[in-house]
Amino acid sequence: MKKTMVATTGLFLAAFAFTGCGGSAGTNSGQETVSGNENNEIELPAEKNTLHNISYIEGVYDITSEDDVLYLAIDTEGVVNTYDYQADFSDNGMDCYIKNNPLKEVNQKINGKTLKEDQENKYFYMDIQISENQANELRWVYGETEEIESVSLDGLITSGGILSINDIRIATSKYLLTDVTLEEMELNICK
Repeated sequence: MKKTMVATTGLFLAAFAFTGCGGSAGTNSGQETVSGNENNEIELPAEKNTLHNISYIEGVYDITSEDDVLYLAIDTEGVVNTYDYQADFSDNGMDCYIKNNPLKEVNQKINGKTLKEDQENKYFYMDIQISENQANELRWVYGETEEIESVSLDGLITSGGILSINDIRIATSKYLLTDVTLEEMELNICK
C-alpha cells in the first residue's frame, strides 16, 4: 500500500508541476502574452521607420571632389553610405570601392545612418552632430517634383548642386547616377 501511495503522490505532483505552476497543459486561453527583458520591463515592438517616398531619394549620387571619386548611396531602407573608388588619382589603388572609408573624414557622421521622412513637409532628414554641443538636422527636400530639389544643413541650402560643409558632402537629384549602381559597388568592395 505504501508503494501505491508513493506512486499516486508522485503522479499528482508531476501533474501539478505541468498544469498548476503557470503551465497551460495544452490549453489556449486566447490571450496574447507580453514578454519582458531580464529586468522584467515590458518590451514594446520597435517603431517601424516608414519611408513612403523612398523612390524619390534612393540611388547613387556622384559627390566626387577634384581627383577623389566618391559616391553617396541611399538604399531602399533609407540607409546612407559613402563609397570611395580606389583607382582614382587621389587613392592610386585597385579597381574597387571602400565602403565608409575610415581613413577619410567625408560623411563619417552620416555613414550607416537611416533617413526618416516628414511626409507632411516633404523632406527626408537625419539628426547629426557636427560639433560637440550642437545637434544639426540634415535635410533632403523633395517638394512636388518626386525628386530631391534641395539639400540643407541647418538652413544652409543648395539646389541643383552639392552641399559640402564640415566634411559632410551630399547632393541633389542632379547628381543621381544611372551608370554606377549600388549592387555593382557592393560586388566590387576592396578585399
